[in-house]
Amino acid sequence: MISEERKKGLDTYWRLFGEEKKEFNELDTFTIDHLFAKIWSREDFLSLTDRSKITISILAALGKDSELKRHLDGAKNLGISRDEIVEIMIHVAHYAGWPAGHHALDMLHKWETGEGNYIA
Repeated sequence: MISEERKKGLDTYWRLFGEEKKEFNELDTFTIDHLFAKIWSREDFLSLTDRSKITISILAALGKDSELKRHLDGAKNLGISRDEIVEIMIHVAHYAGWPAGHHALDMLHKWETGEGNYIA
């Protein structure tokens, strides 16, 4: 039997990524039960789209390429435009440094074209 918390987390996860992942490891399960059920699902003040944009900016600033790629997939699924993502990267450059902004735009290009290895 699946808990209500897990259902809420899975619903939020699927809304973001648009897929039903069949197998979850222990960390995935914790992520679904906590991060997606208790944080991402809090849409009273920040929508799923808002949280996606925030997450993209943080991952870009930190240079977390594999997670950035995954969240670019989510942003696309939510209908966030390429122009909005570019604007996010420009904003990142001003607060996290020019190298972070340039790297993030490079990752966006690689994501769009299917180039490169995203393992950071």
